[in-house]
Amino acid sequence: MEERLIAILAERIDQGCLDGAVRPDIDAQAMAEFLMNTNTGLRIRARTHEAPALCRIIDIALTTL
Repeated sequence: MEERLIAILAERIDQGCLDGAVRPDIDAQAMAEFLMNTNTGLRIRARTHEAPALCRIIDIALTTL
């Protein structure tokens, strides 16, 4: 299932590159893997209920696009 989600993310990132919403130099596959890994980490971190830290992590992850 994880591979399918990564593939979907990569497709959307590729589309974002074409649309201009995502930097054109992004490696869609690598970025999809990074975002999936970040999502996994956020799910674990969310158990501690540290909202400010989670928001900082999300902000940084999104700036990579």
